[in-house]
Amino acid sequence: MRKYLLLATMALCFGTSMAQQNKVAQQTSKEPTAEELYKKAFDYLRGDNGEIIDSLKARELFLKSAEMGYAPAQCEYAFSEANDEISLKWLLKAASQNYPLAYWWVWNTYYNGSDNIQKDIDKANLYLEKGAELGNEKCQWMLGGSYHYGEDGYPVNAQKAIFWLEKAANQNYITAMLELGEIYKDGNIVKRNMTKALEWYNKASDLGDPVAKTALANAYEDGDGVEINREHAFNLVREAASLGYDRAQLRLSMMLCMGRGCERDVESARYWLGLAAKSTDKEIREAALEGIEALSK
Repeated sequence: MRKYLLLATMALCFGTSMAQQNKVAQQTSKEPTAEELYKKAFDYLRGDNGEIIDSLKARELFLKSAEMGYAPAQCEYAFSEANDEISLKWLLKAASQNYPLAYWWVWNTYYNGSDNIQKDIDKANLYLEKGAELGNEKCQWMLGGSYHYGEDGYPVNAQKAIFWLEKAANQNYITAMLELGEIYKDGNIVKRNMTKALEWYNKASDLGDPVAKTALANAYEDGDGVEINREHAFNLVREAASLGYDRAQLRLSMMLCMGRGCERDVESARYWLGLAAKSTDKEIREAALEGIEALSK
């Protein structure tokens, strides 16, 4: 009897062991999901998680994921495709799944056109509006800007411009914040309101934007919507210049030369002029070179 019990126990253990091995084998041979392929592609693209950078391998994995219907991968593969028609095909596949970013790039493709794709503003606008509705901040900013300036078939409409720009700005899209600041500062399509302008410039400045810091400096130097505070204006310009903003570098050099909001410091002024002189903007570059020449006399 004990012999039979031993044999039965051995058979049970063997069966359990085989079942566990089969389960492990199934887990090991399980095909990766589209999302897993997509994430692995970025490992090869960036050299993360122990992988060596291999853009061709990354592209191969993006394609596999895209073919499985994963919208983010369809966009990524489209970006890597040199053929505009093939790229658009994948972008449209992603857009058909209501992937917001795809709408921005489809808009871009139809808006600019190419050798293989005819420029079509009306079709571009359809994708722009849908992308904005789906929450893509770039589409919201572009649509708001179209209503701001009355471009690309859209009439000037302050209410719609502010509506869409605020949608983008509330997603921390700095360019939209700057445009809202401009709208309220200039007062061209709404009543001028420096309180609101400064509110948006402050938000963009807090996110580290040098253009916003320079706009705030203008307000504090001129007393526009705030009390004049030239020292604070100087500090804001210095922050913007330190972030590599060429216009701020040029302006900072002038403030240092004049001692405006700071002690006069010609050597520091010469340093910032040297940086501004490397600007790709011809006007800024020439002004900086003139300043260097003037200080050398």
